[in-house]
Amino acid sequence: MRWICEDQGAMMNRWDSVAKRVVGAVVLAIAAMGAQSQTMTAQDALVLRARHVCVACHGDAGRSDNKAVPSLAGQTREYLVAQLKDFRAQIRVEAGPRGYMWGISALLDDQTIDGLAEYYAAQTPPPGRSGDAHAERWTHALRERGS
Repeated sequence: MRWICEDQGAMMNRWDSVAKRVVGAVVLAIAAMGAQSQTMTAQDALVLRARHVCVACHGDAGRSDNKAVPSLAGQTREYLVAQLKDFRAQIRVEAGPRGYMWGISALLDDQTIDGLAEYYAAQTPPPGRSGDAHAERWTHALRERGS
C-alpha cells in the first residue's frame, strides 16, 4: 500500500510539473499575441482599411488589370502623396473617377495618405509595367525643383 502512495505522489509531482509547463506556455503565447497586436497602431489599422477600399478599383496590392484605372504599385511615394492630396483638395480634374476620388480622398488625413503612399511605393508593379510614365515625369520634375 505504501508503494502505491509513493507512486501516486511521484505521479502528482510529474502532473504538477507538466501542468505548470502547459500553463506557462499558454501565458507566453497570450503575451506574445498581445505584443503582436500592440505593434499595429491605430494609424496602421486605418491605412489597412483604406487599402481595402483602394483594391476595389486599383487591384490587389495596387496592381490594376484595367487599362482605364492606373496601377498604384511601384509609383513613387512623392507622386502618390501629391496625387491623393490634389484629389482631396479637388485640384486634380479628369473625367470619370474625379467624383469618386474626391469623395474617398476627403476622408484621408495626411498620415493615412503617407501610409498609403509608402505601402504602394513598396509594391512591385504589374508585369511589363515599370510604373506610370506620367508619374515618372512628374516625380522627376518634382525632384528637379527640389520640392
